Amino acid sequence: MPEESATGSPVRILVTTYPSHAVATKQVESILRRKLAACANLIPIDSTYWWKDALAHDKEVAVWFKTSARRVRELWNAIKRDHPYEVPELVELAVHRVDHGYAAYVKDVLPSFLSSARREGGRTIALPATHREARRVPEGSRPGQTRAPHRRPSRRTGTRRRPRAPG
Repeated sequence: MPEESATGSPVRILVTTYPSHAVATKQVESILRRKLAACANLIPIDSTYWWKDALAHDKEVAVWFKTSARRVRELWNAIKRDHPYEVPELVELAVHRVDHGYAAYVKDVLPSFLSSARREGGRTIALPATHREARRVPEGSRPGQTRAPHRRPSRRTGTRRRPRAPG
């Protein structure tokens, strides 16, 4: 039975290309060792594209990384940081439906975002499970008004004035 939800699938696919199978394999193994993706497909392709005002033709290797929604940003940043191309192709594909067993596999293979940690300045920083959770207001407190009413100080007196009534 496929797994789908209104908020989206727990699985994400990031697609990129590399200049050779050797470079792609090296990058894929590095990413998989860091548990940023559950698996990757390496697909030899013939690419035709515009580069510096000329039509270019190259043999490349397309890589489809399968990861979790919680790891996609970290994977994106790792690919971009380590990519050999000046302007790498980096595309995230939305997965609308995924087999329940495969979704469970991806979840089991990748550590949860909450349990992962990042080294920064010699100390370990735990990362939040989601950005929404990081901004969550503590229970028992109420956030204030987010926007003030539209009243600006008068240039002449420096006091607030009421907006003029139409007509």
